[in-house]
Amino acid sequence: MLKRWIRDLNRNRAMLLMVLPGAIWFLLFAYLPMLGTIIAFKQYRYDSGGFWASIVNSKWVGFDNFKFLFSTSDAYVITRNTVMYNAAFIVLGLVLSVAMAIVLVEIAGKRLSKLYQTAMFMPYFLSWVIVGYFVFSFLSLDKGLINRTLEWLGMERINWYSEPGYWFVILVVIFLWKMVGYNSVVYLAAIMGIDRSLYEAAMIDGAASGARFATLRCRCSLPS
Repeated sequence: MLKRWIRDLNRNRAMLLMVLPGAIWFLLFAYLPMLGTIIAFKQYRYDSGGFWASIVNSKWVGFDNFKFLFSTSDAYVITRNTVMYNAAFIVLGLVLSVAMAIVLVEIAGKRLSKLYQTAMFMPYFLSWVIVGYFVFSFLSLDKGLINRTLEWLGMERINWYSEPGYWFVILVVIFLWKMVGYNSVVYLAAIMGIDRSLYEAAMIDGAASGARFATLRCRCSLPS
């Protein structure tokens, strides 16, 4: 068994070496930080020995922190906001990503399609810190572009950062602006892999502008 495992390892060593950098990155930045969730089950107190010493030396309290959280009056608001934000991110993100991918496929000029695709993809590479500064430059009370425009139109300025009612829209719009481009590229690659005969079959069946949706349904219904 061990010899067979070593033989398979040697046979696939080129592929494994290609995967290794990504696997190391994922381990360091995705899995190891999850060990910090143990803080939720401890009465965390700072220790002079550093972060890990603080975790180890803090008293274990089990689910007491969760009992305290859900006994407060803010527990419902926190849970509701978490569910609503994630539902908006998932549903709107999926719909807009697929829609953008279909629009890119429908563009006749391939160079223009590549230009739009690159412009949509670029926000994904921006840090959330940079995105936060962009938003601040638009929503700042004193020098924000939107407030200056409102003032130029004779309207009162809006303190966007102090009004809770605006934040649901702001966070959802900024998240979609940053992530939809990347997700649309993934769906675009899937759509480009659809057999052209499915498009022809859809057009023969009477599909015109909705041919892409028809072929997507056909592809989803076909056995793998």
